[in-house]
Amino acid sequence: MKIKLLLTITLLLATIATGEAQEQEPVLTKGMQTIGIRYGVGTKNKYDIGLTYSYSLGNKYTLICELDHEEATFGNSDFTNVFLLSPSIDIKLWEPQKWLTYYVGGGPAIGYDKWESDIVNDKESGIAIGAQAGMNFEIHPWKKISLVAKAQQYIIYSNSDCYLKPNFSLGIKYKIQKGK
Repeated sequence: MKIKLLLTITLLLATIATGEAQEQEPVLTKGMQTIGIRYGVGTKNKYDIGLTYSYSLGNKYTLICELDHEEATFGNSDFTNVFLLSPSIDIKLWEPQKWLTYYVGGGPAIGYDKWESDIVNDKESGIAIGAQAGMNFEIHPWKKISLVAKAQQYIIYSNSDCYLKPNFSLGIKYKIQKGK
């Protein structure tokens, strides 16, 4: 249900965006920087919120740094990903229109997790390390603002445990510095 809502909102925003975007300059230029926020859902989490920073390395590669916070419930356990820092490289694979770009990327992840069990009144916390890979569509309706629909899969090791963390998110990015 949550995924259908995210996809519907993304398609609606893409439809609205196509009118003004035709007059735009190239999407990626070396040195361009953006900041953004995003909201996401996974398969069992309550929410995932995050901040994004990107720096364009050229017309094909972008350095991305994401900082996330997530809360979830798994059976009788409550989970909080206090923070998860994920630097990555995104590669532009496809740009069918000036207003739409498709990226794939991945990189390491490091953070801090907390688990609480309701049954045995046990708490665990510790450093979490892993990796993530994903893909995203970025819609460029205006010169300074873009909208991002993203799907990611994390594999995280924490407290002698390993878990997968899928995440689907919508975000908005603001261009803070024009590239060269």
